[in-house]
Amino acid sequence: MRLMEVTVTVAPINQLEKAIEKVLSDSFVDVKILSVMVTEDVDFDGDDILRVSVVFDGAVKDLQGNIIAKAIRKIRPTMEELDWPAFPSLSFMTREDAKVAACS
Repeated sequence: MRLMEVTVTVAPINQLEKAIEKVLSDSFVDVKILSVMVTEDVDFDGDDILRVSVVFDGAVKDLQGNIIAKAIRKIRPTMEELDWPAFPSLSFMTREDAKVAACS
C-alpha cells in the first residue's frame, strides 16, 4: 500500500507575528502592543510549541488579567488559519524589560 504524501504550506513566521500582533492589539484597548516575536521550540514532552514574546508600552499593572488569560484562545484561530498548529506559550514584557533583556 502506498501512502499519500501531504504537503502543508505554513505562512512565514513574520506573517504570523504580524497577525498575532493585530489580534492582541485589538484585544488590549488600553495597552499598546509594540512587537511580537515568535520562536519555534519543543516542550518537555517533545511536542512542538511556539514561544510568543509580546512587548507592550506601559506598566505591568496596565495589563488586564482576564485579557491575558484569554490571549491564547484569541490567537489560536489566527494561527490555525495560517497553518501553525503548534501550541503557543505567551510571555509579556514591558518596553523597559525588553531593553534590559536585549542587553543581557
